[in-house]
Amino acid sequence: MTRFIIISKINRNLRFMLYLTTTLALCQPTFAADGHQSEGHVGHDEKHHLGFFVGVLDTGKTDSIIGIEYEYRINKIFGVGVLYENAKDAHNGDGINSRIAALYYHPYGGWRIGLGAGKEKVGGSHPFTESLYRLGIAYAFHIGGIGIEPSINFDSVNGKSSSVYGISFVRSL
Repeated sequence: MTRFIIISKINRNLRFMLYLTTTLALCQPTFAADGHQSEGHVGHDEKHHLGFFVGVLDTGKTDSIIGIEYEYRINKIFGVGVLYENAKDAHNGDGINSRIAALYYHPYGGWRIGLGAGKEKVGGSHPFTESLYRLGIAYAFHIGGIGIEPSINFDSVNGKSSSVYGISFVRSL
């Protein structure tokens, strides 16, 4: 019964994030005939983006996760970045720290598709480290100079899959 409640909460949160992302996509700014974005959408021309992430790690069991992220925009389409995430109660309370290097593709508007690789360290009395691969998608919109980015990420760690979803609060510098 408890597992059903957890799955129900995950599905409800995932449906909300998909609804929010779809709504934002339909409301994104228009582009002028010359290809430049219309006024009022800030944050995409800056090179440096620093963010704070809060979300949920779903490995069959859900745990809260927090993190920091940095992206350097090479140009309007591509970026590179690093992420650090901590799920202190994951892996039966041993905690997980993830360090990921990522490549980003910004196809249109506020959309971002990421592909990353890194290491996941499990703590506890017998700590160990495993390789991690990530595929993610996010949509950024801005309110008063702060970017808000709902995201969903699919991780593979030693052949096991998990999902990380949540929201980043990003400051463009």
